[in-house]
Amino acid sequence: MLEIRPRRGCLWPMWPHGDRPNHEYCGDRRAVGSSYCDQHKAKSIRDLEIEPRQPFIPRKKAA
Repeated sequence: MLEIRPRRGCLWPMWPHGDRPNHEYCGDRRAVGSSYCDQHKAKSIRDLEIEPRQPFIPRKKAA
């Protein structure tokens, strides 16, 4: 049976970008007013002067 746990911790996805989601999240204590812990909250904010925007390219659906 599938175990359903309450979402109380950091919701930063722990699977490699571009892979199929496995629904494993960081789970550390969230920062106030955020869905992420302090470390992942800092990672989620981009400085566009340093890191240029990248276009979103959706995954191809399996046939």
